[in-house]
Amino acid sequence: MVKVAHISDTHITYGNAFNRTAFDIAIEKINKSDVDLVIHTGDVTDQGLRDEYEYAAFLFNKIEKPLIVVPGNHDVRNVGYELFDRFFGQFFKKVEVGGISFIPIDTTVPDVGDGELDFYEMERLKEKLFEEKETIKVVIGHHHLFPLPFTGRERNVISNSGDLIELFNSSGVAAYLSGHKHVFNVYKLSDTVVINAGAVSCRKTRKGDVNSFNFINFDNFTNGVDVTVIAEYIDGSRERKIFSIPEKSKAISDKGAKLLTIVQISNTCVSDRFYFRQDVMEKGIETINKINPDFVIHCGNIVDAGVERYFERAVALLSNLKSSLMVVPGRNDFSFNGDIFFFRYFSLKPFETEKIKFVPVVTVNKDAKTGRLGRSGLKFLKKELETEKEKIVYLHHNLLPVPHNRETGILEDAGDIIKLLIDKGVKLVLTGYGDNSFFTKLENVSFVNSGSFSWELHNNPAGFSFNLIEIYENDVCVKEIYF
Repeated sequence: MVKVAHISDTHITYGNAFNRTAFDIAIEKINKSDVDLVIHTGDVTDQGLRDEYEYAAFLFNKIEKPLIVVPGNHDVRNVGYELFDRFFGQFFKKVEVGGISFIPIDTTVPDVGDGELDFYEMERLKEKLFEEKETIKVVIGHHHLFPLPFTGRERNVISNSGDLIELFNSSGVAAYLSGHKHVFNVYKLSDTVVINAGAVSCRKTRKGDVNSFNFINFDNFTNGVDVTVIAEYIDGSRERKIFSIPEKSKAISDKGAKLLTIVQISNTCVSDRFYFRQDVMEKGIETINKINPDFVIHCGNIVDAGVERYFERAVALLSNLKSSLMVVPGRNDFSFNGDIFFFRYFSLKPFETEKIKFVPVVTVNKDAKTGRLGRSGLKFLKKELETEKEKIVYLHHNLLPVPHNRETGILEDAGDIIKLLIDKGVKLVLTGYGDNSFFTKLENVSFVNSGSFSWELHNNPAGFSFNLIEIYENDVCVKEIYF
């Protein structure tokens, strides 16, 4: 077993942001424990100033365990990255303990809160991950991979985190440790446990939380790894979560009975512009009709702009589908007068079969660049999910990052929506922003994003596509179909 103490967001300063008492309590507990390693996931200081780094270096001398430290966005303020290298650069290095490789990454961008892996940092990480074939891999960064609950407006996910998630899936990363948002959270993303630490000594906590840190145990290396995460609060309370990561992902042996087949499309972007490929759309519809699914779900951007003749043309083309069609609006659909025309030509209401409830969610607002459900929308969704049937939710904007995209498509309140979907046992979530097909699983919820169906300006190097989704009692199978 390998034991780790995970601290974050100390925000050390001589000002009021730093809670020295909380820091001392945490370090005393860690020093008395039998952990093999202490990991700090950033925001060591509050403003990246020299006196803060000097104070932090003095306090960190109290830690009696081996240490890894990554920079946070506060550490690189005021050219603080130079000071981080001087005071803590020795702790920014890969460490191997008991068959586990702990690999730090720098996700910071100076003087802004946003996170990003630049080209060279991404290449460095790839090299480290693929050279570690015999060890369990744990990656350590400051910013989080996807939206978290109780964190307010979402704009601090690593901007290219979709590429990072894809890399983690392909290289077998067992865990990712982060901080940044001052809230404890643990989810299993496919076969990676994603662990976010609360603030260990910053006075700014969320929803009234007291300061906290994590104890993490990695165990049972024979068949993969078991990960136990214990959030240790300064007031003595605890939260515990346990996850098992198999050595290799295995298909569910008993999928159960097949419930239905869905084809998911998005970004038809019907118009008279050059980039709309009507020939491709007609070919795609012909391919779908040969499959003959139970339903076709369009996840938005039906038209390129909210012009009535574009809607008329789209309705004419989509009427060639033999299967029942469900739609939600995309950003393009609500541009100009599209918010009026959309409801003139399409209906939008929950639909139920004997075993499944389909819930459409509107996440676009007229001419808005970003998507948002809002508190009223969250209440609506919560009410619609109060059912014992299997639940499928479909919307336009992303809830999780998509590869080959900067994360402009994530809903501003995605973290709270994700938590609701997990808590309510939703089986499948369909999205359509970003023009690139992607499938992943967060906890027990399958998230599927569709690529471009007939719009030539897209992010999928393989071309036009739709998703064929087979839904079973115990599984969801997704296949991207090119045509």
